Amino acid sequence: DELTKPLLESDVPILGCIPKELVIKLVEEANGIPHNNDNIEQQSFFHFRDFIQKHAATADRSLCDVSNNNSSMLSLPLALGTLSPRQVYHCVKEEQNKLEIEQGNSASDINWLISHMEMRDYFLFNCFRDGASAYKINPKTPVHKPDAPREW
Repeated sequence: DELTKPLLESDVPILGCIPKELVIKLVEEANGIPHNNDNIEQQSFFHFRDFIQKHAATADRSLCDVSNNNSSMLSLPLALGTLSPRQVYHCVKEEQNKLEIEQGNSASDINWLISHMEMRDYFLFNCFRDGASAYKINPKTPVHKPDAPREW
């Protein structure tokens, strides 16, 4: 409840479009879900490490599909803070080093996970900067236009 208090006290809808009523309903629904909070951070980390070790190198990332281990399913742990992008980075690097020692070659097949963390941050911070205008279907002007010309 203390985490949602600032959202509910704000006069501006979340991301410029999510009304308070929906936030209240989502919080009520989430509170009604039985939780097994026993080491949720540790569970998230073990699931991710398992994905890196067994599936990341062979995942078909061209699919819009999370079945058959084609996805790391990191969205929820990252959004909830049970995993951090920094943990993802170090876990991938650790596994790459281990594979290089074992196989004697570069283990770049799992490097895409680090790249995805960079893309995630790029789009996340652009949305924070642009606010509601980031979600316009047909903006008439650029979403972010510098106040003054910049010299190169």
